[in-house]
Amino acid sequence: MRCLQPRVASRLEPCRDIVVVVLSRTPLKRSSMRRKPARSKGEFHPAVRAAIESRSRGRCEADTPVCTISGSVIHHILRRSQGGMGVVTNGLHLCDPCHRYIHENPSESYANGWMARSSRAH
Repeated sequence: MRCLQPRVASRLEPCRDIVVVVLSRTPLKRSSMRRKPARSKGEFHPAVRAAIESRSRGRCEADTPVCTISGSVIHHILRRSQGGMGVVTNGLHLCDPCHRYIHENPSESYANGWMARSSRAH
Protein backbone atom coordinates (compact mmCIF):
# COMPACT_ATOMS: atom_id res chain seq x y z
CA MET A 1 0.00 0.00 0.00
CA ARG A 2 1.30 3.36 -0.94
CA CYS A 3 -0.21 6.37 0.79
CA LEU A 4 2.21 9.16 0.09
CA GLN A 5 4.25 9.81 -2.95
CA PRO A 6 7.79 10.20 -1.63
CA ARG A 7 9.02 11.91 -4.81
CA VAL A 8 6.54 14.77 -4.71
CA ALA A 9 6.82 16.75 -1.50
CA SER A 10 4.30 19.43 -2.41
CA ARG A 11 1.51 17.01 -3.37
CA LEU A 12 0.40 14.45 -0.78
CA GLU A 13 -2.24 11.87 -1.45
CA PRO A 14 -4.49 10.89 1.44
CA CYS A 15 -4.42 7.29 2.58
CA ARG A 16 -7.57 5.36 1.78
CA ASP A 17 -7.07 2.37 4.01
CA ILE A 18 -5.99 3.58 7.41
CA VAL A 19 -5.77 1.12 10.23
CA VAL A 20 -5.46 2.55 13.71
CA VAL A 21 -3.85 0.30 16.24
CA VAL A 22 -4.21 1.28 19.87
CA LEU A 23 -1.68 -0.35 22.08
CA SER A 24 -2.65 -0.68 25.70
CA ARG A 25 0.16 0.35 27.94
CA THR A 26 0.49 -1.59 31.13
CA PRO A 27 2.28 0.15 33.95
CA LEU A 28 5.78 -0.98 34.66
CA LYS A 29 6.13 -3.27 37.62
CA ARG A 30 7.86 -1.62 40.51
CA SER A 31 10.63 -3.37 42.26
CA SER A 32 9.83 -4.89 45.61
CA MET A 33 13.13 -3.44 46.82
CA ARG A 34 11.89 0.12 47.21
CA ARG A 35 14.18 2.58 48.84
CA LYS A 36 12.78 4.43 51.78
CA PRO A 37 12.61 8.15 51.17
CA ALA A 38 15.27 10.02 53.07
CA ARG A 39 14.05 12.02 56.04
CA SER A 40 14.19 15.69 55.32
CA LYS A 41 16.36 17.87 57.48
CA GLY A 42 14.66 18.58 60.78
CA GLU A 43 12.39 15.54 60.98
CA PHE A 44 12.61 13.50 64.16
CA HIS A 45 14.47 10.20 63.88
CA PRO A 46 12.57 7.29 65.48
CA ALA A 47 15.19 7.06 68.25
CA VAL A 48 14.74 10.77 69.01
CA ARG A 49 10.96 10.34 69.05
CA ALA A 50 11.37 7.46 71.49
CA ALA A 51 13.60 9.59 73.74
CA ILE A 52 11.06 12.45 73.77
CA GLU A 53 8.19 10.05 74.52
CA SER A 54 10.26 8.45 77.28
CA ARG A 55 11.03 11.85 78.78
CA SER A 56 7.32 12.74 78.83
CA ARG A 57 6.27 9.25 80.01
CA GLY A 58 3.54 9.33 77.35
CA ARG A 59 1.94 12.48 78.74
CA CYS A 60 1.40 15.84 77.08
CA GLU A 61 4.19 18.25 78.00
CA ALA A 62 2.11 21.41 77.63
CA ASP A 63 -0.49 22.53 80.12
CA THR A 64 -3.01 24.39 77.97
CA PRO A 65 -6.71 24.87 78.76
CA VAL A 66 -7.60 22.20 76.16
CA CYS A 67 -5.15 19.47 77.25
CA THR A 68 -6.26 15.82 77.10
CA ILE A 69 -3.20 14.59 79.08
CA SER A 70 -2.08 11.80 76.69
CA GLY A 71 0.66 12.83 74.23
CA SER A 72 0.36 11.81 70.59
CA VAL A 73 2.32 14.37 68.53
CA ILE A 74 5.96 15.45 68.55
CA HIS A 75 6.11 19.25 68.15
CA HIS A 76 9.12 21.32 67.03
CA ILE A 77 9.79 24.15 69.48
CA LEU A 78 11.82 25.98 66.83
CA ARG A 79 9.97 25.41 63.57
CA ARG A 80 11.67 23.45 60.82
CA SER A 81 11.17 26.38 58.45
CA GLN A 82 13.25 28.47 60.85
CA GLY A 83 16.07 25.96 61.09
CA GLY A 84 14.70 23.77 63.91
CA MET A 85 16.45 20.44 64.00
CA GLY A 86 15.03 17.02 64.86
CA VAL A 87 16.79 16.75 68.23
CA VAL A 88 15.44 15.88 71.68
CA THR A 89 15.88 19.42 73.03
CA ASN A 90 13.77 20.83 70.17
CA GLY A 91 10.82 18.47 70.65
CA LEU A 92 7.74 18.41 72.85
CA HIS A 93 5.34 15.50 73.23
CA LEU A 94 1.85 16.98 72.94
CA CYS A 95 -1.77 15.92 72.62
CA ASP A 96 -3.53 17.01 69.43
CA PRO A 97 -5.63 19.77 71.08
CA CYS A 98 -2.53 21.29 72.73
CA HIS A 99 -0.59 21.17 69.45
CA ARG A 100 -3.41 23.02 67.70
CA TYR A 101 -3.70 25.50 70.62
CA ILE A 102 0.03 26.25 70.54
CA HIS A 103 -0.05 27.13 66.83
CA GLU A 104 -3.26 29.17 67.19
CA ASN A 105 -1.89 31.18 70.16
CA PRO A 106 1.72 32.03 69.26
CA SER A 107 2.23 34.88 71.76
CA GLU A 108 1.29 32.63 74.70
CA SER A 109 3.35 29.79 73.18
CA TYR A 110 6.48 31.96 72.93
CA ALA A 111 5.97 33.18 76.51
CA ASN A 112 5.66 29.61 77.83
CA GLY A 113 8.56 28.21 75.78
CA TRP A 114 6.36 25.96 73.66
CA MET A 115 7.65 27.80 70.58
CA ALA A 116 10.88 29.71 69.98
CA ARG A 117 11.76 32.50 67.60
CA SER A 118 14.61 32.05 65.19
CA SER A 119 17.83 33.78 66.16
CA ARG A 120 18.62 34.38 62.48
CA ALA A 121 18.26 37.96 61.34
CA HIS A 122 15.79 38.40 58.51
